[in-house]
Amino acid sequence: MFERFTEPARRVVKLAVAESQEAGDALVDEEHLVYALFGEPDGEAARLCGGEVTLARIKAAFRTARRRGGMSDADAAALAGLGIDVDEVVAGFQAGLPPEALDGPRKPPGRHRPFSKHAKRALSLALQEVVSRRERALGERDLLLGLLRNQALAAGVLEGLGVRYDDVRARLS
Repeated sequence: MFERFTEPARRVVKLAVAESQEAGDALVDEEHLVYALFGEPDGEAARLCGGEVTLARIKAAFRTARRRGGMSDADAAALAGLGIDVDEVVAGFQAGLPPEALDGPRKPPGRHRPFSKHAKRALSLALQEVVSRRERALGERDLLLGLLRNQALAAGVLEGLGVRYDDVRARLS
């Protein structure tokens, strides 16, 4: 699969692995792919999103989603419509716990970092984007589209920041 990646797309994957290692995470997840995609303010992903989506905003949105147990802003808004304040529930739950208690699994730094099932699926969907356009090379835009199509946490976070699959796809036409 990686033989079809353009050099910038390969760089994104390598940066995602580095993000995972730096964070001490056990897996390379889609969150790391998003950080790597938006790490350069003038990169293709940032340009496709109009430059309004910054790495700082993305990291803050992921922190909020992780704090909520993986719920996006849209999920929290839907529950608020039912009278459930997710942030209040989380705050009550966390009150008696040490700050690191809700952190994800950690792994000592090593040479190999496996990809999570969500990251693998996003990469597979990115490849499907390339195939659907009858192209040969997988670029950064395809990684972004794959993450948005994945309908996992990264898609929810990006959609909460105004990045939608249909809008990005329309900009490519």
